[in-house]
Amino acid sequence: MAVGALAELARAQAALGEAEAAAASWRELLARSPDGPLAPRALAALGEDEALLARFPASHEATAALLRLGKAHLDAGRWSEAAALFAAHVDDGGSAARREAALVGLMRARLGEGRASEVRALLARYDAAFPEGARRAEVARLREAVGAAPEGTAP
Repeated sequence: MAVGALAELARAQAALGEAEAAAASWRELLARSPDGPLAPRALAALGEDEALLARFPASHEATAALLRLGKAHLDAGRWSEAAALFAAHVDDGGSAARREAALVGLMRARLGEGRASEVRALLARYDAAFPEGARRAEVARLREAVGAAPEGTAP
């Protein structure tokens, strides 16, 4: 069976609730084409977020993987682990969406660590890099949490 057909089979199996069969199909796809264009999708489907970020950081699936891993760290109060994860992707040359997500995640981790002055510095960096960012509402909540003036106003 061709790799593309394996991906379609895995998707169909997952849609039918056949999780074990779908996972087996995704693993077979990875065995046949470990670095192919469908490998990031297979790793995402298998929940292999760390491997996905390490092997395919420029993939579309990498942003979702970053958010899942980062959220797990943040939700567990593992601030330094979250900060390290997000910091590694702030300036990694990846997509703007992933860099924006990483910067906001880093702000959340620093806030959790009680490092408000760093959050304020990251807010200024966000404003410069993403003036029309998709995460402006979340950034506004972070700004309020550290008592920073909204962008474009006097402190």
